[in-house]
Amino acid sequence: LNIDQLIVNGGTNTTIEVALPDTNRGDIAGSIDQGSLLGNGQTPFQTLIATGSVISANTLAQLTLVGKDGVNQVSQGIFNADNEVAKGYYGFTLGLSEDETDVGILYTLTQVDILNNQTLTLSEKGTLAATLTSSGTGNLLIAEGGAVTLTEENTYTGNTTIDSGASLTANMGSLGNTQLLDVKGSFVNA
Repeated sequence: LNIDQLIVNGGTNTTIEVALPDTNRGDIAGSIDQGSLLGNGQTPFQTLIATGSVISANTLAQLTLVGKDGVNQVSQGIFNADNEVAKGYYGFTLGLSEDETDVGILYTLTQVDILNNQTLTLSEKGTLAATLTSSGTGNLLIAEGGAVTLTEENTYTGNTTIDSGASLTANMGSLGNTQLLDVKGSFVNA
């Protein structure tokens, strides 16, 4: 929706109800892959209203974002190649674009659930600031070239492998219920 100026019911509160992206691959700000799991300071943003002028904090405060049927999070399949290995769960809030001219949805990855008998492979550099869980036994692999920091207390089970040429920075609580920590690269207990 493009408009020249955003006026919110003459100053009263307005609710924006949106149908959030479904669980099909690629609906949230492009494809969700292992690179985008490692936030690297980027929060996916989906424009709802493009105004062309700066929106005041007061105007934004008058808007409420409600997901269809009251849903406050959305899940998305996470793939290594064409194999779904995990589900990402994203919370959402209403926010402004960097230039403060667009109103949209800010998605925040809150949980990654590694699927049973699957391995989530991370080969990028960055921080995973979401909780890692597993449906059954799920493994974590930091592949060559990866430099990953885990910041949350996690509950995933299975093995954690750090390949040669890769590094993982985490505390022991970040390793969840790891059955085996296989370090061929670098592990820093933070």
